[in-house]
Formats: sequence, C-alpha cells, structure tokens
Amino acid sequence: MEEHQIHHRCDGGDGHVTEEEPKGLWARARKYVYGNALLVGILSLLWLVIRTGRKPSRINYPCQKAALTNVSVFLGAAALPIAARLPRYLAPGRAWPRLNRFVKVGEVVLAAGLAVLLVVGLAGRMGGNGGRSHDEMKAAAAGLKAVEMRSGEAGASSIYVAENIPNQSEYGVNTLINVMDANGQDFFKSDRPGGGGAAGPGGIIGRDDIVMIKVNGEWRWRGGTNSDVVKGLVEAITNHPDGFTGEVVIVENGQWDSYMDNRADNQNPNGCNAEDITQSYNDVALMYAAKGHKVSVYDWTAVQTLSVGEFGGGDMRDGYCYVPEIEEGYPKFTTVYGTRISARYGWWNGSSYDNGRVRFLNVPVLKDHSGAGVTCCVKHYMGFQDLWQGTQNAPHTPMINNGLFGSVMHVCRYPDLNIVDAVWVTPAGGPNGPYASAVRANKLLASQDPIALDYYAAKHVLLPVSGNSKHNPDVAGNTFRTMLFSTRDVLLAAGRQVTTDEAMMNVYTGAPPDVPPATAFDYYLAEGCTAYGYETWVLVANPNDEAATVSISYFTDSGCRNADPITVPPRSRLTVNAASCIWEQNAGVRVGSDRPVYVERAMYWSDRAEGHDSTGTDAGAAEWYVSEGHTADGFDDWLEILNPGSEPASAAVSYYTPGGTVAGPTVSVAPYARSTVHVNEVVPSGDVSAKVTSDRPVVVEGSLYWDSRRGGNGSIGVTAPATDWYLAEGCTGWGFDTYVQLLNPGTKDARVECEFMTGEEGADPIGRTITVPAGTRRTVWVNDVVQNKDVSTVVHSDEPIVAGRSMLWPVPGGKAGHVTNGMTAPATEVFLPEGCTAYGFDTWLLLQNPGDADVTATVTGMTEGGEESIGTFAVKSKQRVTVHVNEYYQGNLSLKVNATGPIACERGVYWNNRGGGTCSTGY
Repeated sequence: MEEHQIHHRCDGGDGHVTEEEPKGLWARARKYVYGNALLVGILSLLWLVIRTGRKPSRINYPCQKAALTNVSVFLGAAALPIAARLPRYLAPGRAWPRLNRFVKVGEVVLAAGLAVLLVVGLAGRMGGNGGRSHDEMKAAAAGLKAVEMRSGEAGASSIYVAENIPNQSEYGVNTLINVMDANGQDFFKSDRPGGGGAAGPGGIIGRDDIVMIKVNGEWRWRGGTNSDVVKGLVEAITNHPDGFTGEVVIVENGQWDSYMDNRADNQNPNGCNAEDITQSYNDVALMYAAKGHKVSVYDWTAVQTLSVGEFGGGDMRDGYCYVPEIEEGYPKFTTVYGTRISARYGWWNGSSYDNGRVRFLNVPVLKDHSGAGVTCCVKHYMGFQDLWQGTQNAPHTPMINNGLFGSVMHVCRYPDLNIVDAVWVTPAGGPNGPYASAVRANKLLASQDPIALDYYAAKHVLLPVSGNSKHNPDVAGNTFRTMLFSTRDVLLAAGRQVTTDEAMMNVYTGAPPDVPPATAFDYYLAEGCTAYGYETWVLVANPNDEAATVSISYFTDSGCRNADPITVPPRSRLTVNAASCIWEQNAGVRVGSDRPVYVERAMYWSDRAEGHDSTGTDAGAAEWYVSEGHTADGFDDWLEILNPGSEPASAAVSYYTPGGTVAGPTVSVAPYARSTVHVNEVVPSGDVSAKVTSDRPVVVEGSLYWDSRRGGNGSIGVTAPATDWYLAEGCTGWGFDTYVQLLNPGTKDARVECEFMTGEEGADPIGRTITVPAGTRRTVWVNDVVQNKDVSTVVHSDEPIVAGRSMLWPVPGGKAGHVTNGMTAPATEVFLPEGCTAYGFDTWLLLQNPGDADVTATVTGMTEGGEESIGTFAVKSKQRVTVHVNEYYQGNLSLKVNATGPIACERGVYWNNRGGGTCSTGY
C-alpha cells in the first residue's frame, strides 16, 4: 500500500495528471548534488571567460581546459534530468513507465558520479593541498630543513641551498653566493690571481657581461618571483669584485598577462612579492639605474605576437624569431640602453654576434600549478618561448609529454644558473599566489642543472609543505614527473648534464668551517664586514729584514674561512681586501704569521662616505673595556666579540653610564666566530661604556654609527684599566669637537687630572680635574677647556680607569668622526700600520711629548716597495707636533717612529675633503 502511494498518479483538479515530488533523503541528496554541480559549472564558466579574455588561444592552457571540462560536465550533468523529463511535460496525459524507470536509474548513477567529482574537486581545492590546512602547511614550511646529499660519482649535479633567509630577502642572495663559493662554484668570473670572494676563472658572471634575469612576472602577489631576490641579484652583479661595466635586464613573457611595471598596461602598484609589496621589478631597475648602472626591464609580452628575423639578417625589429626544427620561437630585443640582444645568438655589436658576453639567470618562484603540477625551472620557460607552431597557442601538451622546453633550452638559450625563489611558496591553489595562500619557507636554491633542481625543490621543499602527491616527482603518471622526465630525456640526448637520480646529486647547505692554520704569531681584529656596502681592508706591516709569510682567516657568522697565504716583503706593508676571500659577510679577522708583524684594519661604507679603523691584538683576554659609546641622538652602539679559540665562549656584558652600572646580556660565541651585541637594546639613551667578561679568551671592539650611518667610529677595547693615559690627537678648531671618555670600573671614586697640550711653542699645559664616581662613565668636552687649537691630552688618575678620545666634525648630511683608546705609556719606538697619501687621502702623524725634555722623532715609511724616509722632527717638552705625511710620500704606507725620548703617537687619515676620517694609536 505504501509503495502504491509513493508511485500513484493523482488528478491535480484541472484534469492534468501530476507526479508527486519525491521526499526524504534521496530528494535532499539530489537537490544538494545538482545545486552544487550547477554552481561549480557557473563559476567555472565565469573563470573561463575572465581568464581567456580577448585572446581565444588561451583556451588551450591547462587551467582553461580544466575549467571548460568543469563547464561541460557540471552544467551538462545538471541539465540532463531536465532534458529527461521534457517528454512528460510536452505530453502530460501520456504515461512513460519505461522512461520513468530509466530516468530514476540514470539520476542515481549521475548523482553518484557528480558527488564523487564534487568531493574530489572540493577536496583538491582547485590544485590540491594534500588534505592539509593552511596552518598545517605554514607550520611545515617553518620547520623545514634542507636535505643534504653527497654523491661519490663523477659528473654529479650540484645544488646549493641557502636557508633562514631574512625578511630583507635580498641578503639571502649573498648567503646563496657564499654557499656556492664554499662548495666550489664561483658566482663571479674573474682572472685575478688567487680568486676568492666568490670569484674565479670558473665563475658565471663576468665584469662586462650582459645579464638577463628571467622572472615570473605573469602573476601578482606571491605568484611572481620575489623582487627582493631580484634586487639582491642586481646588487651582487653590479658589485662585481672586478667592477661591473656590463648591463642587467630583467625579462619576462607573461603570455596572457604581465606585471613587470615598466609600461602603462602592466602596472603593479601594490601586488608585488616582496617585503614592500609596492616594490616592482621596474622599481628595482630604476633604483640601480639611478646609481649609474645599466639596469632595465624588458617585457617580452609586448612583442610576443611579432614574428621577426634576426639582427644578422638585417631585421632590427623586436619580436620573436621562429625556429622550424623545434617549432618554437625565441625573443630578440633592444634594451633601453640601445643594446641589441638575441636570446639565441647573444649580443649584436652591429656586425656580428658575441654570445660569450650574454648570461641567462633563470629565476622562477616555487609553487603549485593546477595543470603542470609544479612551477619551477622547466615550467618557467613558458615565459621565454612563443610562436609555437607559428601560432599564439600555448604548448602545454608537448611541454608535458614531449619535453619541448628541453629543446627550447638547448637550441635557444640554456640557463647559466637556475635560482629557485622559495622564500615564499604557494603550496596549493597555484599558479595564482594570493598573499593569504602562501607560506614562508625561507629558502633559495641554485644549480646549473635545471632538472635536478626541479626534482629536488619539488620533492624536498614543496612536497613536505603541501603533502600533495602531485608534487612528488617519484609518483608514476604524475603530470609533473611526466614533464620533468620528458624534458630530461631531450636534454640528455642533446648532451647536457642533467639528472633525476638522487645518487647523482650533491646538495650543499653550507660548508664545514676551516680551522685556522698553526702559526708562530697570531693577531686578531674583532670587527669586519664586506656586506651592506662595507669595505674591509687588512693592513700588514713587516718590520723585519726577512719576508713574512702571512695567513689571514676570517671568522664569519658561519665559521672560519682561510685565505691563501701571502708574502709580505721585508720592511714593507701589504694591503688585503677582505672581499677577495669572503663575499658579503660579517667577519672578524685573524692574521697568522711566521714572523712578528703589525696589523690594522680599516673599514669604509656608503661609497667611502665614512670609515673607521683599529689596531689588533696578539691575544684574547677574559676581560675587555670599551670606553666610548652613546645611544641617544640617533646613535647606534655595537660591541663585536670574537672568539679566537676552539671552544665556545660565554661572554657577559656590563654597561657603565653616568648614573651607574647596568647589567647587559650574556652571549655565546662559537669557536673561530664572532657575535655582535646591540647596546641600544639595554641602554636606550645616553653615554655608555662597556665591560665584557668571558669564561674563555675573547677579543672585543666597539663601533658607533649615527645620522643613518652617515658617520661612524670604531676601536678595539683595552684589557685592563690604568692610572695614566696619553692621547696624541685632538682639535677644537675648524669645526672639530673633541671629547675624552673616562670609565671608572672600580669600587672607589677616581680623581682624574687632565692636561691639555697644544702645539704652541712655550705654552703651558692647561689642566682640568674631574671626579669619576665608582662604576660610572664621565665625558670631558675638550672645546670647553681649550678653544681653536690642536691639542693632545694626558690623563692621570688616583684609581685605575680607562680613557679614550673621540672627535666629531661637520660634513654634508651630518657629522663625521673617529675614536681611539689612549696609550698607557709613551715609547721610543711606535709602529702605525695604516696610512695612505694617494687617491684623495690625507695622512697626518700626531706626536706628543709629555716629558720634561725635548726629543727628536725620526719617521720612516714602510711602503709596498720597501722603506722610505719621511723625515726627522723636533718635539719640545709638553708640546704636540703635527706632520702632514702627504708632503713627504705618495702612496700606501705604514709608519715607524723612533724617538730620542718617550713620546705618544697617533695617526689620522682623512679623505673626500675631510668627509670621512679614521684615527688610531700604534704599537
């Protein structure tokens, strides 16, 4: 009876027979399935219309094909039940028993099929996430560590991985270059003797090369190559160790769209992949063009439809040249600087091609792709090629199945280096990369083998984050695997060294640190930097009658790097650029020698706008004192702590202010490395001195910067307080301000007497007495005591203290300055390793005679060619004498002072019309 009621026919009251609407679970399920199928179909249709736009050939893209399939399946399936019922509505009085049964069965099958498709599609989220939530993928990316590999086979492909990329991702490029350098691959090509500093004959980028940086500019947000990474590459290239005279052009063919930001139709005001999301590729180019470098953007999208001939055939138009044997085209174009480039044949000089000058860096962003599975080095060539089969159709099928881009690479332009941007990755929903969909993996990867790099990046970076098997190149039938392996086969057949075999891969994430060589004499300098626009120079003076063999080691954040030994001839001085060994790194310095030598370190920054300088020490110590420091008025105060030993050191920092002692941090310093302490974090405003106490011998320096690093000074600390200090330099005229810092680290108040000695013959010293309470620091402004004079200072205290002297003077944009510790006793022989009287530098020698008898000082220069006499100078009792060394010698030199009685010496160096300066006591 119930079955009869369910299937009965009833009269609707108007003579028409109607069928009762089904009820229950089946009715609700059918409604849900058909409704969602209809919704998916409509959304796919809208997406298809928007993405295809005014270019019908885009319908051949995998994404568009997938959307078209959705439209056909879901809209078509939703329409089938309506079509099946159409006969009953057209002939309402007629019974259709067989049709009814067929429709019922068909609906069940169709609904079940649609349900499966919907579940699979929705679970995949248009590209898949392996079942992981965004938070799970974010956590996986944050904890991901690169897998190292070592192959014992000859001809293995090398992959280099830089991890822990900072927020300013451009500095991650420096890390990547250093990983390459430490493992046998120089980034810079150079024929200079000794190589080093990521440069050598086997390097990639030459000083006069034309470098194309191929980015992913088709997508916005995190879907495009990180413009900070591009900035880091341009920064490195334009700072080639030999000086860069070539050109850089950032390129892309966006196919259907482009966001290079160099034309009105490809603007990208606030959707870039960078820390500053407004920083486009064109912004990066303009930044370096403003510095005088040839850097620009060329968007191949603008010429992708133009089929042209080669420059060598007389066709000077920009466009794409078609290669019939591979059924593909490659770009040729003219940069904004008038440079004509054929991607296939190289630079056109007007009469011939020079392919050796053109370099191609393939820089994709790592991400999910709905069609190809993974966007990486191979898929990135979609933005290189065009005119496939002479059409505007995208060659997705031959790209995947036939290794088409392997042919494009081999015939048209093989990448000199592939660099995978995995700072931010989009693990699902790609190739689009909304900010909210990306996760930070903090990695950059590089290899000259695009296949090995794709394999590794997908399997060991993207897959562990996404958990999606379509990113696994080991899964048979996987679209990504098919594309990668077909491309591999084409390249292998062409003789290229590529692999998908992990047994043929070397993967490096760093390098084991060196151990400094054993030498008879060691000297240490805690500060040093070759990054962020800094130069570091090590000066070695050899006072011996025999040559000295010197081995310099750099204690970087990642450990020790040894440079090749050098020879310093007898009675001469040698200057070593730290960048010749280490590229863009913080580093302390160790100088080992088979004979006693004298060492000093000079640093410059901001195109030598300013600099500072310090002597070294021949041993570490458990206690160090730094008298100068200031954290107010825009000053940044830093301590550098170097560990010269083979065991970790624990160093506790204490600060001394005018108000008393403040506890600072305790830092661990790895063996043969250095750590940096930012004083401002504990003492945010005011004068400050520091004490460092360590459980193992360390070396400590202090450095100070101000006016956004327009000015700066730095000096080594001292290992013990003393009751007497001698400061030969000082000036209170011509815009100079001179300050004497007095640190009392003891438990008793100190009564300090300062004597100020001028260069005026017969003038008596001017005295000033000051009390420095225990555990505090005081500052004497010398201009308040002595006006408009050159002045030296003698400091005497009834309790052991530490004394130093700093000077400031006005320059455009702020103030310049320098600082040094005093000498604890005058001497009859003093060595000063630094000095230069050429290239716009002025060197001054300051001689202070604190004694009661006149003395005569004989000054000798130790030059790169041997000893040179500078002169003999009379220094009267209680007087100061200034020697302008430029009047006696031109070139680099160290100074040796021999006096008939004890004197104090300092050396000041100024440049750029006193725009910058350094000063130091000697040995």
